[in-house]
Amino acid sequence: MHLDARSWYSFHDGVSSPLALCQRAVELGWDALGIADVNGTYGLIPLYKAAQRCGIHPLLGLSLTAPRRKLGRTDDPTYAAATVLARDRTGYSQLCALASARQLEAGFNLAQALAAGTDCCFVVSDHPALLAYLAPRLGPRRLFVRLAPAHGPAYRSLQVRQLKLCRRHHLHPLACTGVRFLTTQDQPLHRVLRAIGDKDYIEEARGVRGHEHQLAGPIELPLLYNDCPEALRRARSLAEKCEVVFELGRWVFPDFNGLQKEPQRALRELCLRGLDWRYGKGKHGIKHRSRLEHELGVIERLGYTSYFLFVYDIVREAGRRGVPVLGRGSAANSIVSYLLGLTPVDPLANGLYFERFLNPERKSPPDIDIDFSSDRRDEMLNYVYGRWGEERVAMISTHVTFRARSALRAVAKTYGYSDSQISEINERMPHTVASGLRTIKRDFAEMQGVDLSALTEVILLASRLGGVPQHLGIHCGGVVIAPTRTTDYTGLERASKGLIVTQYDMHAIEDAGLIKIDLLGNCGLQAYERTLRSLARRGIHPPTANLETVLQDDETVSLMREGRTMGCFYIESPAMRTLLRRLDTKDFRGLTAASSVIRPGVAESGMM
Repeated sequence: MHLDARSWYSFHDGVSSPLALCQRAVELGWDALGIADVNGTYGLIPLYKAAQRCGIHPLLGLSLTAPRRKLGRTDDPTYAAATVLARDRTGYSQLCALASARQLEAGFNLAQALAAGTDCCFVVSDHPALLAYLAPRLGPRRLFVRLAPAHGPAYRSLQVRQLKLCRRHHLHPLACTGVRFLTTQDQPLHRVLRAIGDKDYIEEARGVRGHEHQLAGPIELPLLYNDCPEALRRARSLAEKCEVVFELGRWVFPDFNGLQKEPQRALRELCLRGLDWRYGKGKHGIKHRSRLEHELGVIERLGYTSYFLFVYDIVREAGRRGVPVLGRGSAANSIVSYLLGLTPVDPLANGLYFERFLNPERKSPPDIDIDFSSDRRDEMLNYVYGRWGEERVAMISTHVTFRARSALRAVAKTYGYSDSQISEINERMPHTVASGLRTIKRDFAEMQGVDLSALTEVILLASRLGGVPQHLGIHCGGVVIAPTRTTDYTGLERASKGLIVTQYDMHAIEDAGLIKIDLLGNCGLQAYERTLRSLARRGIHPPTANLETVLQDDETVSLMREGRTMGCFYIESPAMRTLLRRLDTKDFRGLTAASSVIRPGVAESGMM
């Protein structure tokens, strides 16, 4: 088995994706593979899924370092580094907590964190002071001495020092290979990523590993531990003890605190009250009750009751505060959404199918997008954090990856090119994927006449950065509320704007079982709110709360038919305004049809 391989989610360090790692490991004949991202959990669930796909046993780890300003000290365990491997699902949560503490706590103490928070993990290090501190606290069953492969005289000397540490602290050696790339052909890419990460020139890049740090095969590796085969046997034994199991696709919901009754009963009563509110007391019939019972049955069977209650709570609070709020998207296909006030659209009156929103045969969870007035969205986010606690709420990150322009700029800088030199080329370059750089002059007319001959090596390296993570961003609206601490499911860190975000993107977050709620800012609602306030000061109070009344207003219909919808969210683009005129759109059904056929798939297929 291979231990301590870095996945590509070690930003600016490892090169290969989790799937590529697993595929290569299988080709070489390995049956287990461990990764340890630096101070993060970015690649753990992607590796777990890739390992399942390839039939290989995954070891989920974390390469934990002290803050950078403290690295290099050998006389204090606070200034060391270690690899932590999760033994089970609880150990995985401990990895997430450790990664979060390392990223968020200014006074993070590595030695104390490892001693206090790793009872369901294995810890590996070769730092003398750290081992001296941890040995009496963790013991030889949880603490191991990292043993590097003997690639040459310098590595053999390192092995001797590491074996002396084993004897001194009565600990076992563990083979750790420190893989950074799959094959030697990837080493130049590793070098340029290190240079990008530290903002260095490529010839001055720090932390660059040599060609020996490729993924070795089962025939080669025993030769590198010829003097200590026990280290390999110990690695295999430890791998067999690491068994983290995820139930991918099984959603976990927090309890809706503050209820005096069962969630299913609470949701049902809210919907029954909504029938009277929406249709008038005694005016709703069997078709309304039948549709409601059908939807509630599906929601309860799939376990989404709490999700609807959470969204309802947020929308209700916005109403109490006078914050303009509107649910959009396929949620409008649900009468439950309509009765809870999440959307103003009656699905029965408009012939909308519930299965478009929530289908029992579809594995994906419901997706309710909630828009708030842009200038008051942060107010509602603060409410969510205060309502359920900061330890259970987090924004979702995005993993921003290199594309053609960003890849070319990043690599060219490491080669000493100035911003003005790069911008001159980038301004003419189309937005495309990084791999397209190799044929960009052939494929794009705008690049004809641009001399790229001096950038041949830069372009070659930049073209290989496609899909490689560049930095973390913040999802436009995704928020998760966890049943327990968020760090039981994902590592956290602080994004550039100061917000705490998950280290997983939305796809891995859903794999972990957490469901996102999209809380978005909408400039249209902000303009709407200001307009109503301005009219109110003049004593004018238009009946905007009732959708049917709005759609019967002659002046509103006239504006829509004539395509005069600038400033109206979703229907203000030139193509949409043209389509409204062509369709002579004069009612809500026509508006719905227009918004459907304007979609790229329909337009490009020629069905419009």
